[in-house]
Formats: sequence, structure tokens, C-alpha cells
Amino acid sequence: MEKFISEIGGKDTFTPIQEEVGKDTPLIFASSKGHSQIAEILLRAGAYVNCTGNDDMTPLTAASHRGHTEAVRLLLAWGADTTKKTKSEKRTALALAAAENHTEIIMLLLSAGADIECKDIFSETPLSIAAENGNLKAVEVLYRAGGNVNATPFLWAPAIRHTPMTAAIERGNVETIKLLLTLGVDVNQKIPQAYLTYTTLHFAAMHYSSATSYALLKLLLHWNADVRIKEKGTESIIDWICCTGWKLGAHASNIPLLYVAGATMNTDLLDKHGVTIPQIILDDQAPMLTLADLCRRQIRGWLLSPTCGNQSNLVVGVPKLELPRRLADFLLFYMDISEGSEFQSEN
Repeated sequence: MEKFISEIGGKDTFTPIQEEVGKDTPLIFASSKGHSQIAEILLRAGAYVNCTGNDDMTPLTAASHRGHTEAVRLLLAWGADTTKKTKSEKRTALALAAAENHTEIIMLLLSAGADIECKDIFSETPLSIAAENGNLKAVEVLYRAGGNVNATPFLWAPAIRHTPMTAAIERGNVETIKLLLTLGVDVNQKIPQAYLTYTTLHFAAMHYSSATSYALLKLLLHWNADVRIKEKGTESIIDWICCTGWKLGAHASNIPLLYVAGATMNTDLLDKHGVTIPQIILDDQAPMLTLADLCRRQIRGWLLSPTCGNQSNLVVGVPKLELPRRLADFLLFYMDISEGSEFQSEN
């Protein structure tokens, strides 16, 4: 006890019920360190079990975050409030325990009536937080207790909304993704964004690592992710990669995999400026070589036109595209020397 008192500032300044705004109380300090015997002494001396300190942290949230099971058990026995949230991220003790994979504490909190679907400032549930952090045991415990693996998409970053599944995909947590799939997650769930609707395939295609992105797509396709789902009924995932996705980090190297799985490209699809996908590919120098492989016949005739800018054979009224002749010649040469490509198509 003397050692603990010296840690918090000396015997002369210690009072068991002190509570200053923005400063951790002795009970919070003891709970965060896992000193359950000292915490009990403080409680018996009159310390308030739901006192708040830095970031509105309570003894219970502090102990849950640090993984001190016995301290949590003690505080719950003294009536600690499981609904209290931190100030910055609005996370409860259950959410903090889920973030750190403290499964025994999760079970204690749930037994005490903690809300399994409580949401933080980003509208993340404890299960979403566990999935995001790759905490397999926490995910399974929360699921068995009634957590929803298909939770309503939550705002996770500006204009990006995630489910537990897509949060795990963005972090590249492969084992968590496999677990969620076995637990019955909807691999084809549509996730509304600010202007578009994404599926799990969109998020996998955007993973910053091309190798991880490819592996994630193969895994999702193995679990029957549908490449034929179209945004607004017209734009396939390949269309999305060509028009917008590649600018957001989607890897063009994934297009053959998606194409073989049944995805198609709509060469007549217009973007908001009235431009077709082949024009976008060549004008913006997007993943044009891959698309040259997949759509030889459609693009070859277009490139061989005298002006390489008359789009009347694709769509009427599209403005002329000023394409450097050398670039057109290179694409034609590329298609000629890659006739043996395993991803070649005459569509």
C-alpha cells in the first residue's frame, strides 16, 4: 500500500475519494495497474466506482482496456456502469476489451449486461473492432454471444463505410476474414458509400498490397463472391476498376482474375462526362495493357481507325479523343505479341 501511494504522489496528498476533472483518481490508477486489492481498499474507503479521469476513463474502462480480469470482476461486483464511454472514441469497456482481444473480460462484461451492439464514435460495434484488429478469439466470443457479423455499415473514414468483413479486408487480416466467412458473413453484402455501392470485392481490389489484394480476391471468389453484381445496374467491378478504382488504388493486375471468374466489361458504358471505358483507359493511361488482353477485338478496330479518335462505332456523339499515334501503335504491337496470353478473349 505504501508503495502504491508513493506512485500516485505521496502519502500526504492521498485521499481515497479525490476526483479532479481531467485527472485520474487513485481508483482509476489502481484499476489500470491491476491492483485489485488496493482498488477494493479504496472502494471500501468510499471511492466512487464510476469516477472519471483522463478521456473520461472510468476504473472499469481502464481495467478492461489493460486486461486486468480480477480488477474488472471486482468493479462489476461493486456496481460499475458498463455503459460509460471514453470521451475521444466513445468506446465502452466492452469495446476496449474487444480491441485488445481480452476474451475473459469480454465474457465478464457480457454477463454483467454490457450492450454487445454498442457503437463508438465511428459507429463500430465491439465485433467490428475485434475484426478490424484481427482478434480471432474476441470475434468468435462476441459472435457466440449474439454479435452481428453483418452489422450495418458504419462510417469508418470520410466517405468510406465498412462492415466487420470489409474492415478486416482493408487491414489484410486473412485469418479473421476466413473466420467471418465460416460464421456466415454475407460475402455479397452491398455497402453503400457516398456515391457508389461497394461489395467485398471492391475493398479487396483496393488493398494497398497487390499480392495481398490478389490473395483476398481469390479467397472471396472461392467463397462465391459474385463478380456480376453491378453498380446501378450497369457498372461491373472491372468497369469500376477502369473508371475510378485504379485511381483509388485498385490493382489492374487483378482484372484477369476477375475476368476469368466471369466479370465483364461494358465498352459502351459512359461516365458522367459521356466518355466510354476504352477512352478512359487510353486517355488516362490506366490499366490499358491488361484491358488490351481482355478486349482485343473491341479495342483493335478502334485503334486502327484513321484518326484514332472517331468513336462513332462505339457510341454516337462522344467527343474526339486525341490519342498519340505512338501510344496506339504500341498497344497494337502489345496485342500482337501477346496472342498467347492465358487471359486472351475475343469478346
